[in-house]
Amino acid sequence: MRMNTTFRNILLFAGLLLLLSLVWFFRSIVVYILISGVLSIMGRPLVDLFCRIRIGRFSFPRALGALLTLIVIWGFFVIFFSIFVPLLTEQINFFSTIDSDKVVALDAQSGEELWACYVDGPVRFAPVAFRDSVYFTSDDGHLYCVSAENGTLRWRVRGGPGARQNIGNRRLISAWPARGGPVIEDGIVYFAASIWPFMG
Repeated sequence: MRMNTTFRNILLFAGLLLLLSLVWFFRSIVVYILISGVLSIMGRPLVDLFCRIRIGRFSFPRALGALLTLIVIWGFFVIFFSIFVPLLTEQINFFSTIDSDKVVALDAQSGEELWACYVDGPVRFAPVAFRDSVYFTSDDGHLYCVSAENGTLRWRVRGGPGARQNIGNRRLISAWPARGGPVIEDGIVYFAASIWPFMG
């Protein structure tokens, strides 16, 4: 009896492995099936709406309703990506790197590094590009403003009351690290420094 249970468990495990390997092998087909399922769930109310429309004696056949629904859904995706992708690509040129204490600008087409600006601590949040400048904060407690064209430092301002340092992540950082991304509103840059609210 125990042998039969063990054999059955082995067969179940082998069957599960086989199923997972088939899903992995045919993963593109599985993805297409999932996408079509999501589209059908999203589109069914629209198809029903089109089928209820009557113009005189004419009513939309279900196939035409499905075709119009696909056009509406794809139109929505085209409009969405045409609006938001350019906004993202404008910002995606600038990256922060925690491990090397720098912000780099990359060419959006080739990925080539255009410039790098090194600071005295990790840059934990994405920089903000505004007009011809890039703003970012660092664990060294400063807000930095550099040229978007070549990364030259324009100015920096300390967020804490002094230059005192503490140990953080096995290195010296400011006692008031700037661990939040800068925010720009009406041309004014806002940022905060310190780990705890009562310290800032």
